[in-house]
Amino acid sequence: MKKIFSFAAIGLLLALFTACGHTNTPEGVATAAMQCMADKDYEGYVDLVYFKCDKKLSKEEREQFVALVEDKVGKQAEKNGGIKDFKIGIPELNGDKGSVPVEITYADESVKKQTIAVVKTPDGDWKLDAGK
Repeated sequence: MKKIFSFAAIGLLLALFTACGHTNTPEGVATAAMQCMADKDYEGYVDLVYFKCDKKLSKEEREQFVALVEDKVGKQAEKNGGIKDFKIGIPELNGDKGSVPVEITYADESVKKQTIAVVKTPDGDWKLDAGK
């Protein structure tokens, strides 16, 4: 019984590491961002954004940015019934910047193709590029 429990625990840990461990690639960040949009996790989306300014966003600035994302992106998705599915394409990279093509399928079966801008931070992490 102990062996079964040990194998189950190890399997669970491996699954968690595998599911969460690939966000440090352009495709991983784009996937995480799209999953946040599908789940209406706008705060999680904002966590994936890189701002070039040297300081972190204040609580008020963060709340405003979350509200902006919800207003602009969330409401557009809701018009189409929400995000049903998405497909991440092969990124086009130019040094520490790039774009990742995404195909979004909404609940009303409409499809939208767009690109997500990504940037590699000074820490070596890939994030969504805020462009500022």
